[in-house]
Amino acid sequence: MPVAAEAYQLYPEDPSHLARVANDPAHRFFRRYGESMPPEDWHAQGTKQGIYLIGPDGEYLEGRRAASSASEMLPRFERAVERWQQLRKRLRYANKPVPPRGQPTPPDCDDAKMLLRVSLRDLPGDAPGDVVRWRPGAFDDANWATFGQWAWNQDWFAIDDPRRLVPSGSEEQAADAEFARRLCAEVFVDRVRGQAASWTPAQVRSASLRMRRVRSVGALHTIEYHGEADLADGERGVRVRCFGRGEFDSASARFRSFELVGLGLRRGAHPANQRAQMIGPSPIGFSLRLHVAAEGKRGARR
Repeated sequence: MPVAAEAYQLYPEDPSHLARVANDPAHRFFRRYGESMPPEDWHAQGTKQGIYLIGPDGEYLEGRRAASSASEMLPRFERAVERWQQLRKRLRYANKPVPPRGQPTPPDCDDAKMLLRVSLRDLPGDAPGDVVRWRPGAFDDANWATFGQWAWNQDWFAIDDPRRLVPSGSEEQAADAEFARRLCAEVFVDRVRGQAASWTPAQVRSASLRMRRVRSVGALHTIEYHGEADLADGERGVRVRCFGRGEFDSASARFRSFELVGLGLRRGAHPANQRAQMIGPSPIGFSLRLHVAAEGKRGARR
């Protein structure tokens, strides 16, 4: 089962953060594996990023810290397969079907009443040095460091009550101001090429979301949205205008569909979002779509 995870959350190098996750099951699992590895393959000061091959109970099969070349990893994968065959026979491990779960979501979103999948990407611009990230053949580039030419990213936004996005009557009205500011602060963040913190309340200069019911057929209501946001932290900032539409079923108190698109400009760089060579301003786009969970899962949205 291929798995991707943020290594710092599994095993932070900072002692105070390490103490915070000491009893976390995911950390204990990853630590059990790591401490059974050869030290030279496990320890890289400042990070636990790497490629790791792990047994079902945290057993060491193979792995290597930090970035590793394909030529180095291929024999490690081969050794891992050999060790796995021995391990599963000795402990009588048996392959079992993986339960269907739909598209994976973060654990803290599992019980969300409404969950939006956020996609973000650079848009074409006229500024010198702009990179056309969707150029032909970009995904075939053998040099991983050129990912900035085609990178995109994905995030999630959980909503505790879908009715926050439903107007009370037929007239246009503003969504709850606190909700609108939280949505803008968490969603409209330049994470296209890396990591960046959500905006703090003080960094939300303005944020609004207005909604209007444009059609009703029985319990099904079509709602249109528009809004804007101005977010800034010194030289770093994002300004967007957003537009969207949703279909809300008042009988089940759930959305059947929901889409919101934010378009605008980003500028500046965060320490971990790979923007040092592209300060901007440059165009950026965000899209929010209703996420439909696997059938039968707790909190499923249909």
